[in-house]
Amino acid sequence: MKPLFAFAAAWAACLVSGTAIAIAMQPFIAPLLAPHIRTEEMGLHFPALLSGYVVLALGMVALAVLTDAASRSWGWVLQTGAVLGLTVFLGDHLITAGWSQLAAGPMAVSGVLDALSVLAGFVAGVWVLKRQPAAHPA
Repeated sequence: MKPLFAFAAAWAACLVSGTAIAIAMQPFIAPLLAPHIRTEEMGLHFPALLSGYVVLALGMVALAVLTDAASRSWGWVLQTGAVLGLTVFLGDHLITAGWSQLAAGPMAVSGVLDALSVLAGFVAGVWVLKRQPAAHPA
């Protein structure tokens, strides 16, 4: 049951932090990527957006379980979350810039900032996995 709760925590933390990061960087990055990204008036494509966060959360929890992250130090968890986030987002953003007409510089900055959402999600998921079950009175 813990992995299910870890998934929920990872998904929520990644979604909330990713949304906050997007809102914070929107005024700075969006003009550099226009007209190739959705405007505020266009809105977001929520099914794709939410599905992407589900995939990220599933991957984070799978990695946490496969590497027994619950038994590792918080330093290891932070480093692994950062590496995972940079691999996923920085790599994806630069590949997307290579295949599209989006500028590589702003995409790289966006990728590094977006990586923080994976770090937050990984930490939240591992936090749930590290929690010990409450002792039942005899």
